[in-house]
Amino acid sequence: MPRITANEDLTDEDSGDEDIMSINNLPDAMSVRNLRLTGTILENRLANCELECKAEIKKQARGFFDYRSAKNEIIVAKWHDNNVVTIASDNTSVYPIHQVSRYNRQESKKISVTQSHIIQVYKNNMGGVDRCNQNVALYRTNIRGKKWYFCLISYCLDLMIQIAWQLHKMQNGNLDHL
Repeated sequence: MPRITANEDLTDEDSGDEDIMSINNLPDAMSVRNLRLTGTILENRLANCELECKAEIKKQARGFFDYRSAKNEIIVAKWHDNNVVTIASDNTSVYPIHQVSRYNRQESKKISVTQSHIIQVYKNNMGGVDRCNQNVALYRTNIRGKKWYFCLISYCLDLMIQIAWQLHKMQNGNLDHL
């Protein structure tokens, strides 16, 4: 896989924030590890990407999306659902367009809304971190220590148990977590 280089259209070389992961340097960091990315991104991390502003997109109909593509294969898209979502990806496209069902409060019924492929891929594959955080909170170790670092050790232990449990379930394990 070729190394992804930063694009002049999406970079802000005068910013001086080399240590902050953004659309500017994240693809380079991920391509070194042969990883692809799709995820939400904050609007202030877009640098010089000329997408429509959030206020203009909110004026459009639900399901409206705007996107820009860069030379380094990064696609940045904004989609209007209940709120405006900004997503960046280097491994999927905006097309094909899908129809999804959403509830409309004004009409008190479900309506059909357009959704780009990049949003659908993100929504189908999200949830791993959320599931991990939920299970760590549910099955937290209830041992209190007197040292300040004991909570860090306890959290790391809980996290390792959670990850091992998820790997066990992915291998079609049949043991009970409790």
